[in-house]
Amino acid sequence: MKKQAPFFPEPAYEGLFMLLGELRSASVAQLHELFFKPRLARACQSLSLRSTYNRIATLQKHGYLKSYPTV
Repeated sequence: MKKQAPFFPEPAYEGLFMLLGELRSASVAQLHELFFKPRLARACQSLSLRSTYNRIATLQKHGYLKSYPTV
């Protein structure tokens, strides 16, 4: 089994955490449009929705975000 390097969120995620503090809830697709897509468009990189799902899943795995079931 391959050992994974420790995960430390990049300082770029600070904006995401501030945005989430203002929102009541947001789906991954909404976070993709509100945060990830505009940020990476400035850096001339493209980010797929699938990549956004993977980044959000990593943040959840390490306890930075929590997912709640929809009602």
